Amino acid sequence: MDAFVASTVAEFGRLDTLVTVVGGQVAFVPAVRLHEMSDDDWDLAYEMNLGYVARAARAAIRAFLAQGQGGSIVSIGSVTGAMAAPMQAGYGAAKAGLASLAKTVAAEYAGDGIRMNVVACGAIATAVANAAQHADEVPEIPMRRLGVPNDAAAAAVYLASPLSSYVTGQSLVVDGGVTVRGPFSA
Repeated sequence: MDAFVASTVAEFGRLDTLVTVVGGQVAFVPAVRLHEMSDDDWDLAYEMNLGYVARAARAAIRAFLAQGQGGSIVSIGSVTGAMAAPMQAGYGAAKAGLASLAKTVAAEYAGDGIRMNVVACGAIATAVANAAQHADEVPEIPMRRLGVPNDAAAAAVYLASPLSSYVTGQSLVVDGGVTVRGPFSA
């Protein structure tokens, strides 16, 4: 990550924003109950969803501090990090850790003009999620549809931009209303 950040700074003269996007579980790690999950699968879920983000954030923060003008880190997370994650314990735990990491970066570096936020996504129709197999209408989601990548991208652009200059350590939920739906909602 240090080499990546250094090459970015060399190419463009500075680094203003880091966005981390890679993550997931179901396409990479079997969906099993916790006691059935292997150590290797747990480690992969952690690495894909939190480990590399921490390394990338550390490298970006070093660059931001050296530049002396702050910067913004935005990570794509999941609403799963704020609720139970049956059959996806490693994924859920890592996404919860991502939200905590953003809060910690905010607390430690806000005085340096460095912000970190998370876009906490619900179900997003991506190539990895095999979106072609999903129905056009999803009754479990209050907005009745899956999100599309642009829904998450627009939130990330907002959090990376000066429009959110007073926002740090937050998780912006982009889930079509899933997390506000009550157990007896119509």
